[in-house]
Amino acid sequence: MATFYIDPNATGPGSPNDPTDPYTSWIGVAWSAGDTYLQKRGTTTSAKIILGASGTENARITLGAYYNIDGSDDPSQPKPIIDLNNLDSHCILANGKSHITIENFIVKNSTSNGITSYSSSGNGASYVIVRNCEAYDCVNNGVYLGDISGSGGLREGAIIENCYAESCGKHGVAIAGWQDRCIIRNCIVYNVCLTGNGWGIYMRPHSQRQTGTWTLYSGTIYNYDLTGSLADGETLTRVVAGGAREITARELTSGTYNSLAIGEWAQSGNTLQINIDEDPNPFDPINIEAGPCTNGLIENCVAIETKNADGLYDGVGIGQDISCTDSTIRNCLSIGNTGGGYSIHLAKRGTIHNCISINNAKGVNLAGVLNYENRVFNNTLINNDSGVWITRSEQCHIYNNIIIDSTIGIDGDVANEALYGNNVFIEDVNLLYNNGTNIVGSISLSSTDILADPLLDDSYLPASTSPCLNAGTSLISRYDAYSKPNWGNHIGAVWPTVKTNNERRDL
Repeated sequence: MATFYIDPNATGPGSPNDPTDPYTSWIGVAWSAGDTYLQKRGTTTSAKIILGASGTENARITLGAYYNIDGSDDPSQPKPIIDLNNLDSHCILANGKSHITIENFIVKNSTSNGITSYSSSGNGASYVIVRNCEAYDCVNNGVYLGDISGSGGLREGAIIENCYAESCGKHGVAIAGWQDRCIIRNCIVYNVCLTGNGWGIYMRPHSQRQTGTWTLYSGTIYNYDLTGSLADGETLTRVVAGGAREITARELTSGTYNSLAIGEWAQSGNTLQINIDEDPNPFDPINIEAGPCTNGLIENCVAIETKNADGLYDGVGIGQDISCTDSTIRNCLSIGNTGGGYSIHLAKRGTIHNCISINNAKGVNLAGVLNYENRVFNNTLINNDSGVWITRSEQCHIYNNIIIDSTIGIDGDVANEALYGNNVFIEDVNLLYNNGTNIVGSISLSSTDILADPLLDDSYLPASTSPCLNAGTSLISRYDAYSKPNWGNHIGAVWPTVKTNNERRDL
């Protein structure tokens, strides 16, 4: 196992493993499992890094920084920079590479993503860690762990932590594709989604919304040609009708091709066949999944001023999209995001808790959540257009939240409820105060709700006389009371004040 040193300001040409005579460029380094590759702090290179090998479970490949002449590091010094000057894509690119650590870099001005790891059918690019990195002014995403169109492989155990993204065109920080047990934590994004569709901090499965021309096969059975789409040549695992259109989302049942009951789907080669009780052509897309996102976690993150350049459903600060399952958002802060503070879309057993949402279009979006238990609890939602917005959804439980100073506290989307009956949700034990309207839709105030000032200080902590204390339903996990010395029932995200370990804490 070797260590290579790169200093773009050195005289060169450089020698392997010698910090006193380092390489002057990343071009030509030999990539091997277990090796470490370090760029000197305070230096800038305009050439992208393309990883040429994977690590292994016991021999990771590490990209990072050094500073001292003996090859040791000094974290107090500026991080090394990769600035592509808008002349190339992907400052750091790791296609199909597993067991990789990328840390302590600043990436800038990429024509695509800042840091990119793609999975493929031959390699799910698992156990990738991106840590302590910053991304600025990238045309697409800041830090993006994604999948290659038509060839997504399972990504396991990826982590993005302590990263910062600013002024990127699409997502700030994202993990997208077939994935299990992936984590985004301690990250901050600011002013992203400037030119394209995106959210600030984002997770989704290997999925696609199918658009275009459906053809009638027989009766109410319709065919769709998958050729050229994300699912080209892949076996589908799930199909959801609705979610983005004006009808309650519902998961279809797998059936037998050419012999489908209403509400079933099947695949034959590159043809998706569905039997639904209406022609899909006039409506928004059918959502398909070729690889799930399960057990995802976003925690201790901050999203500020995400835009919605590409439409109504973009610009969410922090969210999990298109059928994430058994996944959680917790202990986060979202401020001033145009598309909403938090969102779970088409979710199964999704959870948002112990989060704070301030001055967003909507505090929490629940769009097309399916008929599985989804929970929004112990959050503090302040001065949003809607504290919690529910549309085209089924079975969500909203409880133990502080919802104050909003136009609507809990918005049940009356128009959609009247047309489609998407009102299968439970509201109880929330504190609602000083909202224009506390609740709209078929739901009514619960006898357990509290209509009183929560008495929060500037850090959103309750006074000792607050009605939030010793109230609400029982705690489910230690994260509900994160750092409270004496655990007990409470309402709102009152412990802790949301924190991250990111360096850019001035935001």
